[in-house]
Amino acid sequence: MTSPPGTALTVAEAADVARRVVDMFVDGDASAVEVEPVMTLDLLWWLGWLYFAAWTMLPLVLVGVVGPILGVMAWVVLAPWSALIGMAVAHRLLPASEEGTFRLFADRGSFRWALKGWAPSVYLSVFQPVFFLSPGFQRIALRAFEPGSGQGRR
Repeated sequence: MTSPPGTALTVAEAADVARRVVDMFVDGDASAVEVEPVMTLDLLWWLGWLYFAAWTMLPLVLVGVVGPILGVMAWVVLAPWSALIGMAVAHRLLPASEEGTFRLFADRGSFRWALKGWAPSVYLSVFQPVFFLSPGFQRIALRAFEPGSGQGRR
């Protein structure tokens, strides 16, 4: 099912590789994937940015409902919030990282650490320069990625 060397992967092959990679990260079984670990993380990085872009562009569906001018204005206001929801959901669904000192590609904990830190770093690299001037937005965004956030926490 793999493409010949030097050719691009099909969408189905890329999805299969991504599924096997996530299984490897969760189970710690490196035999599940035949590709290089660096290439695997690169594939996941690009798939993650596509996921982030989809959540960021989600409010653009309003263009068809309210028109192009109001739709784009709504997108500017709603994009950080829709992206925050999508990235916080991804952050919560990714396997929990473990404590310790890790060597990337040498143990399971390093993969989990890399995955768990991905969602906050992508979101903050895009929206922090502009929106973190607001203490309220900063507090909400940081709590969305906090593992034990809940009532009564300050």
